[in-house]
Amino acid sequence: MNETLLLCTRQVSVNSKFPDQNFKDETFQAGTDGAYNYRSFMFFDIMNLPFNINVVSARLVIYLIEDLYKFTGKKLYIYGLLDDFGHFTTYSFQPRTESRYVKFNMNIRSSGPMQIDVTDIVRKWRNGNLINKGILLRGDERRPSLITLGSAHNMNYNLIPKLKLQYTIPEPPSILGNIEIKTFTWYLSFSGSAVTPDIDVSAIIEGTFFIKNLGPNQVKANIEVSYDGSNWSKDTERVIPPGTTAAMAPQYYGKFYRVRFTSAGSTAVDIKFIYQVYR
Repeated sequence: MNETLLLCTRQVSVNSKFPDQNFKDETFQAGTDGAYNYRSFMFFDIMNLPFNINVVSARLVIYLIEDLYKFTGKKLYIYGLLDDFGHFTTYSFQPRTESRYVKFNMNIRSSGPMQIDVTDIVRKWRNGNLINKGILLRGDERRPSLITLGSAHNMNYNLIPKLKLQYTIPEPPSILGNIEIKTFTWYLSFSGSAVTPDIDVSAIIEGTFFIKNLGPNQVKANIEVSYDGSNWSKDTERVIPPGTTAAMAPQYYGKFYRVRFTSAGSTAVDIKFIYQVYR
């Protein structure tokens, strides 16, 4: 399991008391004082995360500085944004949000960090079902509920909002299970010279020739390579004494291979071409 902590990199707060302004103070407020509502927009940059992670959990970590109206059952609400926010954002001009939201029960507390599960929102960012425009945090606006929290503009690291992610990275798929080992086999008995049939290697990963000289005379083996099956070029060459086996691998890649043999007298060779191919 991997874990990382992302700082809030952009935050703008608004309220209905000053509906045409926004605020970037060291603290922000959420909820209502009974007369005016207070909200805040936050952005967390997740672009530098590995592209293929599986998000196990995502928690918004915010620091409560003061709860001005303590009561049981106080709630906070988190929404994924559908529009950008910035210097142009005000209470009168807020970005649209998703209709679904995350609800967090604060309970009664004096101060300290709070962790809110926003896994569903972050997973939607990662899988492309929601473009990451940020989030909206608001409080209970039906009765006085105002709280004060640390913002992204705070000089104290501990008070800055954070996104705490736990994730796994899938193991890369193994190609070994998708590779099959195959063999071409020929037996040639000749005097003077001979050549194997052409081998189409366009779908082959790699291969090696194993050539055993079964006759009384030495044999010169020459791998030939071609891009079209008509025009051939010399590749690896080897002299194979009687009764011995040589392993020969092509140096060049082409579409076709073959092996040409020459000998001063009568002889025979056993040829095996061992190669790898995707299933």
